[in-house]
Amino acid sequence: MAELPDTEGFAAASKHVTPETVAQQISCGPSPECHLQAIDRYVKAGYDHIILTRVGPQQDAFIDFFERHLAPALRARKAA
Repeated sequence: MAELPDTEGFAAASKHVTPETVAQQISCGPSPECHLQAIDRYVKAGYDHIILTRVGPQQDAFIDFFERHLAPALRARKAA
């Protein structure tokens, strides 16, 4: 089922999911290197477009993080 009908359904479906389990599948947190490694996996697989999203209320902080840390590193890797 791709969508859960309500918050109770989501709570039941996710009660055994830990932050550590999520971190194994999704790059998250303040480490630029963690995100760059995740992006590299897609680049090595042949992807030429990626979409980065920040789910939550701190969109401005995410954009700042991208501009300061991820964008310069990605540009440097592309130039190499």
